[in-house]
Amino acid sequence: MSHAKVAPEGLKPQECERNAGRSKPPIPYIPEKDVLQEAVDSSANTLKLTLPHKVELRVPVWSKGTPEQFLVHVQSALDAIRQKGLQAALEKAHKDKEEWTEKLTLAIEAYANYKGMDENPPEKKVVAKATEAVAREKETIESLIAQVFQLYSNLLTEEARRPWCKILGEQIDVTPWVDLYGVEHASKRHRSWKSFMECVTFHLLSVFRSDAAETQRFYISNGLKKPNRVPIRQFVQRVQQLNGYLHLLPCLFFSERATKLTKEVEPFDDADLASHILRMVPKHWQDQYELTGGTVPQSVRKLLEALERIEKAFPTEKEREGPKASMTGGGSSKKRMVAFSDRIPKKSRKEAKHCALCKKHGGAQNTHNTGDCRKYEKDGTPKRAFAGKGAQQQRNPRNRNAPRESNNSYAQLSAKIAKLEKSNKKLKRANKKRKRDHNSDSDDSDSS
Repeated sequence: MSHAKVAPEGLKPQECERNAGRSKPPIPYIPEKDVLQEAVDSSANTLKLTLPHKVELRVPVWSKGTPEQFLVHVQSALDAIRQKGLQAALEKAHKDKEEWTEKLTLAIEAYANYKGMDENPPEKKVVAKATEAVAREKETIESLIAQVFQLYSNLLTEEARRPWCKILGEQIDVTPWVDLYGVEHASKRHRSWKSFMECVTFHLLSVFRSDAAETQRFYISNGLKKPNRVPIRQFVQRVQQLNGYLHLLPCLFFSERATKLTKEVEPFDDADLASHILRMVPKHWQDQYELTGGTVPQSVRKLLEALERIEKAFPTEKEREGPKASMTGGGSSKKRMVAFSDRIPKKSRKEAKHCALCKKHGGAQNTHNTGDCRKYEKDGTPKRAFAGKGAQQQRNPRNRNAPRESNNSYAQLSAKIAKLEKSNKKLKRANKKRKRDHNSDSDDSDSS
């Protein structure tokens, strides 16, 4: 899957995640980049395998990279083991061994109940044949499981093989050993498909947490939303890819923290995943689907067909704007960047003005040019139409005295006010004296 379509350049977690930044999932929607590893991948080593039908398969050898790249490598290694037919051959060998073991048990019982006189009865031959078949199937199983361990190891570089070899040294052909649940065992553990898968889980635990599957499942169901810049088909493919990682990621079911109620994490089934994808698209898409769909989505494929029709009917703002959106960088109209063509040009500086007449005879010489002068004629005489202060005074001589008359009237008014205030003071003093004299005369008359 092309990361350029799933996560365009500059895509931020806020565009594709709800509550981005609160909890980091084991594998986020936006693929992590390892610049150094990408440069090495161009010349990465590959291992050539020959499949049962004489078909060649090349599998990359793991060196280092991001957690998602490591998980993809483990998936490809397990797929290579299955395509080579080792897992199927192991299942067949185990089945044949069980059948021969059952035949051997019946043959031994028949031989024990034989009461004839023949030294080599048929029952004895059956026992020998079943014993030989059981031993042959054991050797086949041991050979096949050894190839499984060896192939997984060959798909690792020497540096990346060290953690794997350490896990084998702690789990295989040693006593005591501790399983995924933290239980210690005293008996020696031999190679088997079950022990191989547990070693693979220990290998994944060197990169991921023990609850990685639970965290990833919650991230898919509650933390994703469709980015506006990603087409719906690429978004659905990425969600399906993240859902496919769940069966391999470590979960609490295979850990020391497991309880009786702890369940193994399984990927979402088709109908459940379709319901989650519908909740990831914009709200008006959901409303439109309810108007046309009629039922809860039961298939991701059918839901995708409906959402693609809705996507075509409701194009994004970038698609509506067309070439202009690509120039401005897309996004909403409120937050879009202004294009170079939309910028307001800077004002050019005004040309310097100069009037020679005003400079010579007096006036504002930098506000106009000589040809536009309204104050002076070419010979330097003042223009009649100039509305300056001096010209107005010359046209109306009475205006010269206007300020003076106003000043005189103000002085006269001030003098009158001062005179009136002085007479008021005299009148008040006279009234007070008259009142005192009247009071003294009334007192004298009362005494007599």
